[in-house]
Amino acid sequence: MHCGADLSGYKVEVSPKIDVSPKIEVRTNAEKIGCDICGERKAIVTCKECGRTVCNFHFEGEVKMCTLCAISHFEGIVRECEKWTGKYPSNDAKERIKWYRKKKELHEKKYMEFMESYRKFGSNWWLEFANNSRKSISLCNTAIENEKKIEKLKRKLPPELR
Repeated sequence: MHCGADLSGYKVEVSPKIDVSPKIEVRTNAEKIGCDICGERKAIVTCKECGRTVCNFHFEGEVKMCTLCAISHFEGIVRECEKWTGKYPSNDAKERIKWYRKKKELHEKKYMEFMESYRKFGSNWWLEFANNSRKSISLCNTAIENEKKIEKLKRKLPPELR
């Protein structure tokens, strides 16, 4: 009836006006609807962390939040790792990952030296040093893993939000 097709050969009945219940939320064209990150209008999900309305592409199922909140989440994990391993001053993720890999190699070497000393001398403080090195190795691995996740998520954002 509204598309412009010729309906002269058909009997057309117009349905009566339907009242909308006040309990149903009706959005007008003037309201902004769509993903708060890219503007996509399909498959909208609300981030429980920040309340943003986002499309499925910008909703991260692994952590159940929008891309921006997921980046903040993984950056928080990296900051916790930095408390133990130290912080690399660069903002370049590739440089930070290289730095964490070098730190990891250093701690792996120290771990082997401390374990050898423990076996040789039997002193528990060598074992404590080895355990601290093992913890640093684990934290470096966690930082590397999360830096990679952050970079992957940032590539999903429009350039102005990176």
